[in-house]
Amino acid sequence: MRLTVSLILAFSFVTTLKAMDWPKDYVVGEGTKSPDGVYGILMPEMNETTGGDPDNSPNYLVDVKKLRVIQKIDGVNYFRGQSHAGLAVTWSADSSFCVVEYDARFGFDSIFLLRREDNGFAQTDLGTTIQKSLDAATKKESHVTDAGYGCQGSVAVRIGKDHKILFRVISTTNPKELEEVKTYCAFFQGAYDPASGHWIVSNAHSVNKKIYDELSTSFFGLDDSNTQYADAQSEAESLDRNLNQLYAALRFLLPKAEFDKVKTAQIAWLKQRDAVSGIAAKNLLVRARIKSLQDLLWQSK
Repeated sequence: MRLTVSLILAFSFVTTLKAMDWPKDYVVGEGTKSPDGVYGILMPEMNETTGGDPDNSPNYLVDVKKLRVIQKIDGVNYFRGQSHAGLAVTWSADSSFCVVEYDARFGFDSIFLLRREDNGFAQTDLGTTIQKSLDAATKKESHVTDAGYGCQGSVAVRIGKDHKILFRVISTTNPKELEEVKTYCAFFQGAYDPASGHWIVSNAHSVNKKIYDELSTSFFGLDDSNTQYADAQSEAESLDRNLNQLYAALRFLLPKAEFDKVKTAQIAWLKQRDAVSGIAAKNLLVRARIKSLQDLLWQSK
């Protein structure tokens, strides 16, 4: 299953910055604050004064409580409300480090680790390793250097209790899903150890479109918190589709011995579900099953 393996040490560096005032017309990005409420990512706000310049919009790691700029995030220009761009920050539970992901129109643009040290935060580029690995897998499958729109990856991140950072990234060369364009897809799995500065696991391999769809749903398409269903039956049909996609993804990801255990448990669970009366009660049971299976997505290496 793993055709390409690359263990690349990311270059880590600390940006030193002289004390500076809190920039005018800057805001702390929504969802960027650390769990302890101390840190956050500061960015320009698009308004009549600043306008919003995608080439001159530096971001900063800041102390929110003391209103103190800690350091500039190198290689980044992003302002709040920027078109075809996005920012996602995943913090460790103890607020000692975070993964900062900047997104472009169809996939991630850059991924950095910001890790607290004595003199500030060390910034480590993680996105380059991921992108190179996906590109290599895509190139091997397509036999061309540049296929379609290039390899565009969607990123899922989880930080374990042991502080290891887990990545699951699904990429495609045809993000618009144009029928006349040949599509190549790839899947990256990685585990990075901030303490040692090493990739423990870093591999990517090509996948077909069917598996791409199953993985996409499993990692990115199961949250229906903003969905309003016409009735309980419509909800049941949607949940059933999601459960089937998730089950198929696990069949692909897990070693056979591990998946056989899931299969046995699934058969027993189906009997339990079928014994429940009332569609609303069954929907609750399916939701609980989906949640329990989602954790297994992160067990494969």
